[in-house]
Amino acid sequence: MNLDFFGREMSWAIPYIVNHITLQPDVNIAHVEDAISKIIQKNVPEQSRNMTPLSHFIE
Repeated sequence: MNLDFFGREMSWAIPYIVNHITLQPDVNIAHVEDAISKIIQKNVPEQSRNMTPLSHFIE
């Protein structure tokens, strides 16, 4: 795996790694919000869960 080669870790516990999800053109965010929320609650440390979505900063 490339991450091992470069000595990197992509753990959910590291708050400095930015992730994004690209939806297919025919997928509406409303259809995946619940699933995304469950994944975040399961994997993201509690202190990092209440982050402001990037869309908040885009006009």
